[in-house]
Amino acid sequence: MDLATTVTSAFVEVVFRVGRFFLNLQLDELQGNTDSQYVKLRSAELRELLLVLGPCYVKLGQALANRPDIVRDDYMEELEALQDSAGGLLVACTSMKTAGVRSGDTLTLHISRVQVQASRDAFAAILGDGSVVTWGCRGAGGDSSAVQDQLKNVHQIEASHGAFAAIVDDGSVVTWGDPACGGDSTAVQDQLQNVKQIQAALFAFAAILGDGSVVTWGNVRAGGDSSAVRDQLKNVQQIQASQRGFAAVLGDGSVVTWGDDDHGSDSSAVQDQLKNVKQIQASARAFAAILSDGSVVTWGQRRYGGDSSAVQTQLQNVQQIQATLFAFAAILGDGSVVTWGGARRGGDSSAVQHRLKDVQQIQATQCAFAAILGDGSVVTWGSDDCGGDGRAVQCQLKNVQQIQANGCAFAAILGDGSVTTWGFGCFGGDSSAVQDQLKNVQQIQASSGAFAAILGDGSVVTWGDAGSGGDSSAVQDQLKKVQEDKVPPFPTEEAMRILASELGEDPRRVFPELSPQPVAAASLGQTTRLELAIVAAKIMSISVEVGLLSGKTATVEAGLDEDVQSLKLRAEIALGVGRGRLLDASGNILAPCTPVIEARLHTGGALTLHVSRVQLSATFRAFAAVLGDASAVTWGEAVSGGDRGAVQDQLKNVQQIQATGHAFAAILGDGSVVTWGDADRGGDSSAVQAQLKNVQQIQAADCAFAAILGDGSVVTWGDPAHGGDSSSVKDHLKNVQQIQSFRAHGSAFAAILGDGSVVTWGDADRGGDSGAVQDQLKNVQQIQACLSAFAAILGDGSVVTWGYASSGGDSSAVQAQLKNVQQIQASDYAFAAILGDGSVVTWGYADRGGDSSAVQAQLKNVQQIQATNYAFAAILGDGSVVTWGDEDCGGDSSAVQAQLKNVQQIQAALFAFAAILGDGSVVTWGHADFGGDSSASADLLVYRGRLRNGAEVAVKVQRPGLKDILVLDMYIFRTLAQLLNNWAQTNLGCNATLVVDEFAKKLWEEADYAHEAKNAEMFRRNFEADESVKIPKVFMQYVRQKVITMEWIDGIKSTDLKELRRRGIDVDEFIRNGVQAALRQLLEFGLFHGDPHAGNIFAMRDGRIAYVDFGNVANITESQRDVLIGAITHVSNSDYQEIANDFIRLGFLRPGTDVSEIVPAMETIWADSMGKSIRDFNFRTANFKLGPLI
Repeated sequence: MDLATTVTSAFVEVVFRVGRFFLNLQLDELQGNTDSQYVKLRSAELRELLLVLGPCYVKLGQALANRPDIVRDDYMEELEALQDSAGGLLVACTSMKTAGVRSGDTLTLHISRVQVQASRDAFAAILGDGSVVTWGCRGAGGDSSAVQDQLKNVHQIEASHGAFAAIVDDGSVVTWGDPACGGDSTAVQDQLQNVKQIQAALFAFAAILGDGSVVTWGNVRAGGDSSAVRDQLKNVQQIQASQRGFAAVLGDGSVVTWGDDDHGSDSSAVQDQLKNVKQIQASARAFAAILSDGSVVTWGQRRYGGDSSAVQTQLQNVQQIQATLFAFAAILGDGSVVTWGGARRGGDSSAVQHRLKDVQQIQATQCAFAAILGDGSVVTWGSDDCGGDGRAVQCQLKNVQQIQANGCAFAAILGDGSVTTWGFGCFGGDSSAVQDQLKNVQQIQASSGAFAAILGDGSVVTWGDAGSGGDSSAVQDQLKKVQEDKVPPFPTEEAMRILASELGEDPRRVFPELSPQPVAAASLGQTTRLELAIVAAKIMSISVEVGLLSGKTATVEAGLDEDVQSLKLRAEIALGVGRGRLLDASGNILAPCTPVIEARLHTGGALTLHVSRVQLSATFRAFAAVLGDASAVTWGEAVSGGDRGAVQDQLKNVQQIQATGHAFAAILGDGSVVTWGDADRGGDSSAVQAQLKNVQQIQAADCAFAAILGDGSVVTWGDPAHGGDSSSVKDHLKNVQQIQSFRAHGSAFAAILGDGSVVTWGDADRGGDSGAVQDQLKNVQQIQACLSAFAAILGDGSVVTWGYASSGGDSSAVQAQLKNVQQIQASDYAFAAILGDGSVVTWGYADRGGDSSAVQAQLKNVQQIQATNYAFAAILGDGSVVTWGDEDCGGDSSAVQAQLKNVQQIQAALFAFAAILGDGSVVTWGHADFGGDSSASADLLVYRGRLRNGAEVAVKVQRPGLKDILVLDMYIFRTLAQLLNNWAQTNLGCNATLVVDEFAKKLWEEADYAHEAKNAEMFRRNFEADESVKIPKVFMQYVRQKVITMEWIDGIKSTDLKELRRRGIDVDEFIRNGVQAALRQLLEFGLFHGDPHAGNIFAMRDGRIAYVDFGNVANITESQRDVLIGAITHVSNSDYQEIANDFIRLGFLRPGTDVSEIVPAMETIWADSMGKSIRDFNFRTANFKLGPLI
């Protein structure tokens, strides 16, 4: 059946079914069938009709169930049932990335990638079509004509002193310019394949390949020859360059250098210190490396900053380093700055040291620095001739977003997109000749003596020394022509209007190219093309790697129509950190409000998240916050840590706070620790205070703390029975690498030492005593646990176990087989180990998976094992599955064995398994009540399960085919909306098509489970310290586009007041908690649940309010929150004049509207409504009174 026939059939079916329902209603009225029996019949018929029509119609029914003011009471019960039985259908929509919009048969969306790079005296710009335009000094790369035909699909350019190197999309490299500066790469051209990154010194280039190796070319004495260290250059992560030397950071954190020894290329004097290096910066002849502990190691020529001994004690908790040719400047964690090197060239900041607070970013010319502060102002120091004196423009330097520097001048982009310059005028410090053109500037690049600014429309403005590229007039027509030529025809005017409504801005700004005629949608007409365009827009995204200075990284995706703020939020969640600022590869801050497409970000790019010092920790009844100035504030129950008065004077330069259930522990900048709260549960560390020095990390159990010191030793305090007393193992706790606490039990710690041994203490029955196997616990690589035992994999692939023998603590019966073990999985009472040859060894409680003898012959080439409470399931190399253990809990898959082919992944519930096949379908088996039988589910499978750590979870699995239904339904919805639009505008005062578009937009947002997971984590972070609200934890490692795993919420339906009271829950208090939670979402966080119906809100057994289903969330701005706060005050004070004015502030009425006629109507409505329930409030009457006036 072709697409047009499918659409027509579906449309006829909808019209027929809906028409029949309304015809029955009319017949009932004509025949007098209005008693409760017929009403109940029709309400049930409506619910069944919505279910039959599909998920979009179910969503409509759910929305109506939240509107007792417009839906009769006798229909409410049936509609509310949709929220229970089918509430998850629409959350489980198919991923937009596989929404049927395929390359070549629908839309083509090409994103412009304008970039500019500069050599000494020339510029090179990548245009929107991936070609390159160059200008400036021919000898410095300003003439690329010799390689112009090769410069296609370019995505990155780097520049040396006199040459350029461009990476093409296929991973090859094109070079041009001065051969002595790396402009000729023919000698290594055959090696330049799969290039990921290029770094440039003055006269040479170094390229990192996909396998982590390095290829160099250019002046052999200036870093172009790396043959002497080639064997060491493996798994290279990043490269930095001085003028004539390179330094590469390897995957293990060590450093390899090469080039001219006089330019820092000999690091032998500090080589033993260069361990766990996270970042390197370079001056002309020296390097500075930031280590993972925040300290700094320097080498190279002393007068260029190669000797930092004079400030070494100050160089702690360093976040970022910037360099002039002669000096370095380091930003510390508290926002202050430390400088060293050539004093007159930036190495001495004493004259402005008192102003260098809350520094966010530093840029440098050859001999001066400029620092952007948190308030957007700028501080400068160094050589006056090179921009070190910014007093002449100081009054203009407000709300600075970004600074760029060439050799002798600075250029700052302000918040309004204008530019301020200072420094040597001839080199760009004077931009007056082009000042009127410098508007809506997005980015600036610099050569040695000129600047080039990219404007919001993609055009380029240049100024400065003409010989250095400051005059781009010769290529200006090309720069403009590309912009003009790349503007394609767009969809129809109506399509563009709706796209603008959906995206909130001009679609031409968002989509530089948007094909007007999708091939696959041509027969469906204008509306369907529009909807598929919206779908395509939603799935177009980029993927970038965001890293912390600690070295931790995460890959984050963002839609091109989103802003940088959305990308930043996802990065913060993925990295598990608080609020920060995103910096691009040049150290420039990305403005949060900037659209991703305008921020010039691209897939594969690397960003840095600079985390602010604001943190929040909580005990059971108190909070502690680390503020921006590294001080701390607390509130809540005094005995639980809410009163810090006794230690307030000590809480300075706080770096981190940890919490037990009843006390806090803060790590200060000097490595000492301050504690407060319940003395018996960790709040009193006086007994060990003298030992708490140079603390690197603190771990908390329920009633005790454990701190790792800089020397690898451990100090503990708190309840002795819960791990607070480690005296019995103190002598063993040396060179500790990490500590784990068994939070499920809250009474024991386990420490892995540097030599691979393990030390345990705390409750002996709960893992605190490993004495029986202590001599075997050497070179431990991994530990796995079941409920009552542990299993450790050693470096040689053998296994050591301890704990309850029958639960797997005794592996002696299979010990001879446990060789070359790669991985261990655990059920509640048994273990299963995958060996190097793909076979499996099991032990523990036989009936719970510990005996696999019945299937042993089948267990070959095993790739992965999953476990329910009492059974295991193994995926083999051919995609088939083998199961064993308790039959009722998934140990018997014979009923579905024929279907278990090409299995990609298995998820486990408490007593059932779900296998995802290669085609996206799902096969289930095990206990029917726990998800083992999916036959009754229409579109969504929800399993109640348990992870191996004991956590109970809800696993939602999407069934295939739903995406086609959604696209079809939304087409029909919009067609009907167009037919009814005139009636809707006349009778309801609304545009039906825009309502449907907004409805569709929210459906697309709910379509991606990964998107829902990120929303849930943001909610959880917002409410993590609120003891009245429960947000389920998301297990991100088990989240996919069609699968999400969240903490199981065992709650009571929020509208079941009878059950709430039977459970002893204070209903009034529960309602208050709900109101407070809603107000916090709206007024404090600006992020609120967009679908808060009864199926998504529950009461926990302890009275907390629990939210689920985070597919639909929304944001409001800070200014809107301020208006809402004022509106609440106005309502409370019955200030009807200001209530009417709030309509204007919120955008419901146009500015300047005369509200004098509205005020009396508002007064009447409020007088009639105050004290009534939402069910009794009549929105029809309110709309009748206000509608004509508005």
